[in-house]
Amino acid sequence: MSTYFVQQRSREIAVRKVFGSSNKEILVKLIANFLNFVGLAFLLALPVIWYLGQLFLKQYDYRISFSPLIFIGAGLICLLISFLTVFWQSYKAANENPAISVKTE
Repeated sequence: MSTYFVQQRSREIAVRKVFGSSNKEILVKLIANFLNFVGLAFLLALPVIWYLGQLFLKQYDYRISFSPLIFIGAGLICLLISFLTVFWQSYKAANENPAISVKTE
């Protein structure tokens, strides 16, 4: 998904570079935008996961209680993986020659 996200914005990256944006500014903008989507998806999925997990655990005689640390840990792992993949794809796109990106579209 991160590859698709960065490819869709390759023309925007090229235009920003032509108008003088630095690679750091481009990386920050792309990563922040994508991580906002990841955070929103996690917040929307959290109640669903909690509810389905409770339904699943009701089937057993011996139950465990949910700890918020499980969800925080899962969210942080997802955020870290998302950050690394988007950073790598954005870094490659930001260091590409803008003329190539504009010419291909």
